[in-house]
Formats: sequence, structure tokens, C-alpha cells
Amino acid sequence: MIGLFGLLGMAGVSTGPFSGRIIDNLVPWYVSLIGVCAMLVFQAILVAAGGIHVAAVIVYTFGLDVFRQSLQVSLSTAVFRCVIFSEIMEKCPDSCSASSPRRDRD
Repeated sequence: MIGLFGLLGMAGVSTGPFSGRIIDNLVPWYVSLIGVCAMLVFQAILVAAGGIHVAAVIVYTFGLDVFRQSLQVSLSTAVFRCVIFSEIMEKCPDSCSASSPRRDRD
């Protein structure tokens, strides 16, 4: 039984590349919000039905792995987008000033 949960966890984590491709086309902060809300839903499933049937634990395990992985990918994407944007701003501050509304202009 424990080995089956390990396989289920590996199946959940292996969805990471697929969720990464989807996250690349979306706003990472929205995906993070969706991931956190989905993790709360799966936590509620575990709390409500965890002691009743083992299927609730299986659903929770898979959902936790999938959405935790997508949350990690979306937050990493958001951080690296900021880093890349700041590097671009350092290289060409004059040509990029119009694309950044937060930048203070002299």
C-alpha cells in the first residue's frame, strides 16, 4: 500500500513539465492563486473524508503533488521574469523606459 502512494506521488510530480508549459503562456501570479486555492480544496477533501475512506487520501495526495509542483513552477517563473526584465533594463535603460510604468524617470 505504501508503494502505491509513492507511485501516485511520482505520477503527480511528473505532471510538472505539462503544467510548466501551460504556466509559460499565463500570468504566473494567477496560476499561483489558482494553485493555492486548489490546494485548499484538496486539504478540505482530506479533512472532510480522510478518516472515512482511503480514496480521499489518494485524491489528496495526487492533488497536493500536482498543485504544489505548479505553484513552485509559477513562482519560479515570476522571479526569473523579474530578473530578466531587470537585466534588460540595465543594458538599455533609454529604450526600455516606456515599457516599465514603475520606473522613476529623471
